[in-house]
Amino acid sequence: MTTWAIIPVKPLRESKRRLEHLLSADARADLIHHFLDNLLAVLNETPGIDRILLVSSDT
Repeated sequence: MTTWAIIPVKPLRESKRRLEHLLSADARADLIHHFLDNLLAVLNETPGIDRILLVSSDT
């Protein structure tokens, strides 16, 4: 059996809206990229996770 980690991701420029008074859309997108990089690194090292799929409407 293959175990998947399926990660739904909002469009990057629409994420973390509560921070829009502190961070620009580009800065929020950079923050999400950082979070995703960290998450993927952890998932890649997690025993039992065979595949990782990010699902987003971003291209």
